[in-house]
Amino acid sequence: MAQRPTKISIVVALGAAISAGAALAEHPALFDAISAERTVVPGPSKRAIDNAMRQRIDYVVVDQRIGGVLAMVGRDTGLRIRVSNDVRGRVRRYRLRGAAIDALGDLAAAHDLDLFTYGGSVYVSAKAETTLRLVRLTDISKDRALAAIASAGLRFGPDDVREAAGGSALTFSGPPRMVAIAEAIVESIPPLAAARPPAAVVPTMRVRRGTSLAVEALPIPNTPLPATTAGAGENTEPGTQ
Repeated sequence: MAQRPTKISIVVALGAAISAGAALAEHPALFDAISAERTVVPGPSKRAIDNAMRQRIDYVVVDQRIGGVLAMVGRDTGLRIRVSNDVRGRVRRYRLRGAAIDALGDLAAAHDLDLFTYGGSVYVSAKAETTLRLVRLTDISKDRALAAIASAGLRFGPDDVREAAGGSALTFSGPPRMVAIAEAIVESIPPLAAARPPAAVVPTMRVRRGTSLAVEALPIPNTPLPATTAGAGENTEPGTQ
């Protein structure tokens, strides 16, 4: 027969738990070491993400919060849907039908929301959150910046990106997270000066012939020095008088 815990043992166990929590609070490195031992689960592959976005869905929503509908689609399809805190409202008498990403796009358009995909996640925000940001190009051309953004998978509308400050900057308009990602991409592009290989430096030497002084390029290793004519009063061989 198992022995029932006494009040004293319960108090002792509770005290030990409180002490352990205090130790972790005072020593965050200890908490990090314990957390690091957890198994890291890899994210879904690109193929799995594409399949989830193309997966066909068919929902009839009678009356539900928008956040609840998005959470349901994410749970059933495996999509990672990031919803802004400003996404509010309800979905009433609405049917989501078709490929998951297309159905979500139709839902966003019907409820005044912005939607974009990046890094395997679907980001949803309210239209009212749309922001405008100025990004300097420094030594980067507009075409190079836009090509880097497009290759990363971000798609801005034709009127969402404009030149500013005489072509030395771009303005981005869109969801806050999307604009922040675009700015980070532009800032990560190395300038042209850094992208070019350094120019070859030709070593030189100064040669005095009589009263004249000349600067000549050093010969390539393992090649003979060019023959020169000794000037007046100069020795043609070392050690000769």
